[in-house]
Amino acid sequence: MTVTPSCSAAAPLPSPLEMDVIGKLRARLRRVIVDGIPPDLDTDFNLLRWIRGHNGDVKAAMTHFRNYAASREAAGFVGNDLFERLHTRSPVSQYLPHLGYCTLNDSVWSADHNAFLFVERAWSQPK
Repeated sequence: MTVTPSCSAAAPLPSPLEMDVIGKLRARLRRVIVDGIPPDLDTDFNLLRWIRGHNGDVKAAMTHFRNYAASREAAGFVGNDLFERLHTRSPVSQYLPHLGYCTLNDSVWSADHNAFLFVERAWSQPK
């Protein structure tokens, strides 16, 4: 049996026009978010996702981004150590016995890449 991997192409790099829109969105967000844009969200890649996700509508992207950042902060999902302490937070911790999760103590950051690795494995449900 031959397994042929398939994946979608990476999103295109931002155009010069999109880079200009990223700058405008960043400037507007910095004016309206009191504590500033959270550092992990203040990347060209992330802001471009919001712009493209709202079809270039900076006003809509700004509104939804602010709501997202506020709800993240209200839930306590902020800080450089979020992923290290996520499994200890309630209500997350009450569901973890029913899920498989890993707390690897290894982290790698690259300014050139932004990725999330999700590994799924099959296991039998408890009876």
